Amino acid sequence: MLDIDPSLSDVDLDMGIQIALANKKGVHFDLGNKSGDTIGGVNIVEIADAVNMVRKLHGREAIPYDISMIAGHELGHGVQLSDDALRAVSGYYDPYEFYTQAGQVLDNAGIINNTLSPLSFNKFINLTNSYLANGNLDNGITKMRDFLMSLSPLER
Repeated sequence: MLDIDPSLSDVDLDMGIQIALANKKGVHFDLGNKSGDTIGGVNIVEIADAVNMVRKLHGREAIPYDISMIAGHELGHGVQLSDDALRAVSGYYDPYEFYTQAGQVLDNAGIINNTLSPLSFNKFINLTNSYLANGNLDNGITKMRDFLMSLSPLER
């Protein structure tokens, strides 16, 4: 995820996009206003690289759902996280990745807004196991599940 200074010129923005494409990685660029508030973003997913990643990780050809999951994962990097949210997963290899990976599991389960009925720890683990059992893209989902399972009952 890259924070973009809204005062950057079009040439500077173009250069950033070229670098992202040259690296052939999924990237989310936050776009902000002059006050520094995030107002949107741009996702870049190199389709050929995403197809190769699925082939390498799963030994099969990518389906459109895989590509949309990669794009959704990158979009998730645009969500602003509080310090408390980051502290909650500070032991994870990359706290920002934790939340985008959790988002993949929730998206796959069709859970868009769960504020009225919070998920229990066990329900989320079950959703994660189901996600993996169905052969969905595992770009760190197993690491996320293993991290959660390593937490003590008090930390859950």
